Amino acid sequence: MPGPVIGKGFPVYELQYRDNTLVFGSKTEIDHCISVLSKKVLPTTRELAEEGGYAQYQHLHWLSKWPGDVKSWKDRQKIVKLLRALRDETI
Repeated sequence: MPGPVIGKGFPVYELQYRDNTLVFGSKTEIDHCISVLSKKVLPTTRELAEEGGYAQYQHLHWLSKWPGDVKSWKDRQKIVKLLRALRDETI
């Protein structure tokens, strides 16, 4: 994770989509979320946890807590578009 911005503290990026607030601590997190949500078929949380070397904690991966009402391909495309705009507009 990046360190604090002098005089401003730690960066926090927020995105509102429907009744959900997505909170990120870095552009790297935003990029990872974009790469996962951009896939037509979502990877399993086991696959994602294994990539990070934490297979035994698959139930703690953020995708396992992702709201089911916004997991559709149509919603994910909208969210990815908003995430790209968020990433590009921030310093």
